[in-house]
Amino acid sequence: MAFIIAVCAAAFTNPVPNHFGTKLFRYTAPLGSYSLGNVQTKGNWTFVAGSPNCPLNVDEKACEMDVDDSQINPDNTLKSGFTITARESQPNVSYVSGITNGTIHNKSL
Repeated sequence: MAFIIAVCAAAFTNPVPNHFGTKLFRYTAPLGSYSLGNVQTKGNWTFVAGSPNCPLNVDEKACEMDVDDSQINPDNTLKSGFTITARESQPNVSYVSGITNGTIHNKSL
């Protein structure tokens, strides 16, 4: 009898939502600028559908990042707590060196 009750209870339990997805964001350089400040500004990163067009492990110029769904607002903007760390590869040209949670895709100069 206890087994039947356990099976019935499990059948009506809500499943835990899966939050392991990511979304692709692409850097939109304001006035063509890849300055450190612009690369670190969340508003310069836009959600795009599709696959990454930039390689992994190239630390020269910002391009794209796959961001964990937990860091994205319902309107597909980056949450206020999401951080982007950047470094200069040459004067006024920066690449992403770290993000809160996700994968970085920089590109060659």
